[in-house]
Amino acid sequence: MIDAFAWFYVNVLENMGKVLLVLFAVVVLLSVINFFRDPKAKANFINSIVTFIFQLAKTTLIWSGKALHASIILLLNTTKVIFAAVRDFWSSKI
Repeated sequence: MIDAFAWFYVNVLENMGKVLLVLFAVVVLLSVINFFRDPKAKANFINSIVTFIFQLAKTTLIWSGKALHASIILLLNTTKVIFAAVRDFWSSKI
């Protein structure tokens, strides 16, 4: 389980985070350049892109938190069942 999560983090999440960070930096740079050139011409387009990136980041964090919560609950329930089985095995009088 930990190996799979480590592989997923290293090969997927870390690379996706780097790509999103670069895209965010590009969008911020474009918005700054656009602000100094002509603040009203394309501000709505850049503003919508920045808003979309923030909403995407928020949604991703929320879903990641929900997935982490579900994984922890699954792990706790599995541990509870294993401990109950071991307890019942040791307390049986067979």
